[in-house]
Amino acid sequence: MEVKSPATAVSWSVMFDLDAIPFRATKWPGVSIHFLESDRASGYAAVLIRMEPGSRYPGHRHTDSEEVFVLRGCYADAAGRYPAGSFVRYAAGTAHRPFCPAEAGAGAEAEAGSAMSEPCIFFAIARAGIEVFEAAPS
Repeated sequence: MEVKSPATAVSWSVMFDLDAIPFRATKWPGVSIHFLESDRASGYAAVLIRMEPGSRYPGHRHTDSEEVFVLRGCYADAAGRYPAGSFVRYAAGTAHRPFCPAEAGAGAEAEAGSAMSEPCIFFAIARAGIEVFEAAPS
């Protein structure tokens, strides 16, 4: 097995300013995306997703595993809340509806009048794509 030196093992590298990323709007209000790498044939995608407070990603099922690393704000789904710095792995076949809480501390513990949360930005790798099971809003 050939082991590459660090100088030849990296095919590309980039430093991100999260406030300068050219996110593209999606069909879902408050959700935008920036593709870092994708392959339509296999469904593989490495993306940055930005969700405004109170917005949600469509319900979907993972064809293979997905990894999510929260860079800013709070990412949540029915299984829990994941603040910046959290790493979450979903197994193949997992289904969920991720969202960005509308209020800081949102959820069962939210208090009336609590401050708005900040947008959620996360890095995700979908190994073999997703199956979206809800229609985009009209």
